[in-house]
Amino acid sequence: MERGVFPTNLRVKTAQGFTQKLIFPTAIISTAKEEIVVNLLLQKTGARPEEALNNSIENLEYAFSSAISKATKQSGSFIGFTEGHGEPDDLALYDAMHSLMNGNQVGRVNLDSVTYASLDQLKILFVVKP
Repeated sequence: MERGVFPTNLRVKTAQGFTQKLIFPTAIISTAKEEIVVNLLLQKTGARPEEALNNSIENLEYAFSSAISKATKQSGSFIGFTEGHGEPDDLALYDAMHSLMNGNQVGRVNLDSVTYASLDQLKILFVVKP
């Protein structure tokens, strides 16, 4: 549980009736630097057990590829949004900037005061409605 792995109570029908087993439907993707917990059983409130199992099976490939990508990703890329030339403010760009923050460093870049060397470090530079 210290590693973020939590048990689920599983009811199994047997010839004698029902038995309950405590299972840990989790995988751990690890590198030398970090561990990523992958929950293998997606549970939605009100969903039937069959639905939860089917949704979980359909999500396995995404869950593993996402965790492996996150575990093996090098340090985040630098992504910039230009400012100072009539571009939209941070509030107008919030959704875009927030979406890109997962594993990246996102910020504003004023082209009047930045060096070419600094621009060379950017993976992407967005110039939105100048």
